[in-house]
Amino acid sequence: MAASLIHPKMNTNDGDDEYNNLLLSWKEARSRMETRQKLQERGNLAAQAFLQPVAADDDDADDDDDDDDDETTVWSAEVLEDKIDQFILSLKGDPKEINVATTKIFVYGRRIVLDSFRHYFNSLLEGRQARDDNIDDEAEGRGQKMFENLRILGWFSRPTDSSRLQRVLMQSLHSVIEKFVEERCAGEFEEPLFEDVCMEWKESVLMSFIRRAVLGNEANDDSIAEWNHQLNLAISESFCNLRIGELFDIITEFPESETAGKF
Repeated sequence: MAASLIHPKMNTNDGDDEYNNLLLSWKEARSRMETRQKLQERGNLAAQAFLQPVAADDDDADDDDDDDDDETTVWSAEVLEDKIDQFILSLKGDPKEINVATTKIFVYGRRIVLDSFRHYFNSLLEGRQARDDNIDDEAEGRGQKMFENLRILGWFSRPTDSSRLQRVLMQSLHSVIEKFVEERCAGEFEEPLFEDVCMEWKESVLMSFIRRAVLGNEANDDSIAEWNHQLNLAISESFCNLRIGELFDIITEFPESETAGKF
């Protein structure tokens, strides 16, 4: 008799435990879903705030019926720096929210973001090349803060990585290298320009920019060596392409080109 009374009670406890476990699992799943929804909402709002000028610029371009609207859809350095600062502040450095917002930004605003950063990097490099000590420190200080922020966002990393803005910076570096090599070395054969001019310029201008702005406090022997290697390759390629083109011209213009000096 006693056994028959205990047995139903045991079954009831088992059922209650199973129900409680299911209820707890459901509450946990619902909590995770609500957390993800809030995460998506905050990330979406941050991305929309970051990209807000895009729609206005595109509307203006459509009203003007101008096909070449690159100039009007590139944010200035000041605007871009402010956008990045506000973007990080709005997300409070939360990696998950940053990832959500970053994905939205590069899906819906990829063109203006990449074009604006290309313009920004070009301005930094051009300012570094034609440096004015009264302005350069301020500009590089802003650039250094920008790269620190980009590392926080995960938009920028090592020169050989495929981060979101890595290719844009490398393109800007290649552009300024090609311009310098062309202006300084074209038609000049009387002195060893590669070592005495190009490599010295790389160290004084480009590597100085890399150390102070791009790497900042994260500079170390490995990162500096990696950047130095990439820049050596870029300068060597530009210099060789220039000389190959000039050699071809000398050959095709012979004998008028017979007086050309040695390489």
